[in-house]
Amino acid sequence: MGKIVGQYRTDIENINLSIVPFANDIIPMVDNARFEVFKTVENGAVDLSKVIGGSRWTYIDMSWGQLKPVSQKSVKENILQRAHHNLRELRQHPEYYLTAVKKRDWEFYELNDAFIIETGMHRTVISRFFFFINSLPPVVQGVAVKRVKIRCT
Repeated sequence: MGKIVGQYRTDIENINLSIVPFANDIIPMVDNARFEVFKTVENGAVDLSKVIGGSRWTYIDMSWGQLKPVSQKSVKENILQRAHHNLRELRQHPEYYLTAVKKRDWEFYELNDAFIIETGMHRTVISRFFFFINSLPPVVQGVAVKRVKIRCT
């Protein structure tokens, strides 16, 4: 059994990826240049199982498993090196991921009932694994959701 804070497991860096059904799902880079925002919900909810991509070139075409933070000992091998700050926060305040309180700098685009990460890749990946190991619905609340359509050029 892993690290438990209150009633929640927070040891996501130790998850065996072979038991995670979404571990090999790719989070492709989605070019947002043609997105036209028609509505913004400042305190929205996102079903992380409906994330279809990210808008940052840094994480182009990586899988959820590749983006999952690893142990501190092998942090240099991991693309999300800064995610260890978020892991410490998860251990100290797991309720952050469970409440509808507005979260700063965590935003998604919504396109046809699917979501693209605009900002907050680290927290998105951490929360998806956190929800999985705790058998919770993969829904994060309190994030900004920009509803978009594709602009014709």
